Amino acid sequence: MRTDVLIVGSGFASSLLARALVENGLGVIIVERSAHPRFSLGESTTPLGNLALERIARRYGWRDVWNLATWGRLTEHHPELRCGKKRGFTFLGAHASTEVMVAASPNDVVADTQWLRADVDEYLARAAVAAGAVLLERTNLVSIQIEATRVSAHAVDASSEAVEISAGFVVDGSGPGGLLATQLDLPQRSRLPFASSLLFGHFEGLAEPRPLMDGMPYKPAHSAVHHSVDTGWLYELRFDDRHAQPSLTSCGWVLEHERCERLGVELAGSDPEELHELLLRRSPRLQQRFAEAQLTRPIELRGSMQWRLEGAVGERFALMPQAYAFYDPMFSVGIAWSLLAVERLGEMLGDSRSGPDLVELQRYGSLLAREADHIELLIAGAYSVMDNVEDLGWYAQAYFAAASFTETQQRMLPAPADGWHWRALLGADDDQLCDIVRAAHGFASEGSPGLLARKMPGLVAPRNVAGLANPASHPWYAVDLETVVDKAHLLGLDRETARSRLPLLLGQAWGQ
Repeated sequence: MRTDVLIVGSGFASSLLARALVENGLGVIIVERSAHPRFSLGESTTPLGNLALERIARRYGWRDVWNLATWGRLTEHHPELRCGKKRGFTFLGAHASTEVMVAASPNDVVADTQWLRADVDEYLARAAVAAGAVLLERTNLVSIQIEATRVSAHAVDASSEAVEISAGFVVDGSGPGGLLATQLDLPQRSRLPFASSLLFGHFEGLAEPRPLMDGMPYKPAHSAVHHSVDTGWLYELRFDDRHAQPSLTSCGWVLEHERCERLGVELAGSDPEELHELLLRRSPRLQQRFAEAQLTRPIELRGSMQWRLEGAVGERFALMPQAYAFYDPMFSVGIAWSLLAVERLGEMLGDSRSGPDLVELQRYGSLLAREADHIELLIAGAYSVMDNVEDLGWYAQAYFAAASFTETQQRMLPAPADGWHWRALLGADDDQLCDIVRAAHGFASEGSPGLLARKMPGLVAPRNVAGLANPASHPWYAVDLETVVDKAHLLGLDRETARSRLPLLLGQAWGQ
């Protein structure tokens, strides 16, 4: 089989890229070792991810993809796809009544979404096939060779038949430890600043987290919930109950190796369900909430999650972000980062059948490296304060400052000549934001009581367009558009211009 581009893996990003390339006239083969619908992690969208998805949809004229970008549009136009409403980020203490809430949207219509990846990935894979991509499911890539002018791959399908593929370029979207990393023996970073494992599953009937009191900016169940525990943290992503009762919730214990070793919690060789029960016994508050919850599939334990290669590109290949580097589910950066890669690779590969210009390819690789450094530092700081939800809530203001500033910038200001997709994720190419993350990491690492609460308001001020790190508002932050007007000078705008552009923060209609 001959094609222009071979894509490894059929997750949402791979399928969007394949659809874009075939509609630009290129031949595309996607190789998937399993078959849709398939279980996959990485379910929580963010405003920056929504922005990228909207840009992709507008560039290629895909109204259906544009409708996936917010909870309101998705539930109206794709009722068959299971999802959940995500109004923001919630941080909970597992042993005490401590709560930090940061809203990411002003209402349900434009809210972010918890994607049930089995549904969304299958929908986008089938759309790519309908556009003209070839999808080989239940097919294992056994070997791959990068040659001077072509990429040669040997695969075996579900019937044990050999499949030979010749392509001009290969994109690896298979995730950490994927095909190219192993087949090409790509060098991996020897040391990362933290190490953790993930114990994860989907549960039916998990009781909702209860609001502590009235006046919260959103219902805690309608958010990405982060529970601080002594072994690390637990995420909780709830899906709507429109399709079935009881409702479904995705949960994952992020287990930091140093903490677990210090507490005598064995990870290696542990039975996943027994480990889950052990962890619940360590947190009576969570144990009570999980009392009636039932697993919908066996719970899984994934060894060390952290993964970082020394490079993401070669003369005839490129890696998607998650195949190049992965750190932690904290701050939900995965979907947005992958969608930026779809924009960049779609532009680079769509312009030529002979593959991307080498200068552009190196630019893509360098930008991924810069973004990975930024994410690594941001999450390393979170690990320093993970067992103290109050400190974690203050530290997270660095992330929210980066996310809110770059989102507001991209919605309210004209795009640069090469497009917003060539600006780095979370301001990794913004010196001021990099300084904020670096300093916040230093404060978190110092571990002095109350230091983050004292330092973060002043630290984020140069990029604080959302009223963050405000002792008068803490620990709950609603979306306040008037704050954007008050901080318009940080975007280089006057108040009147900023006020006239506020509707852009709520998104645009398809025809605008």
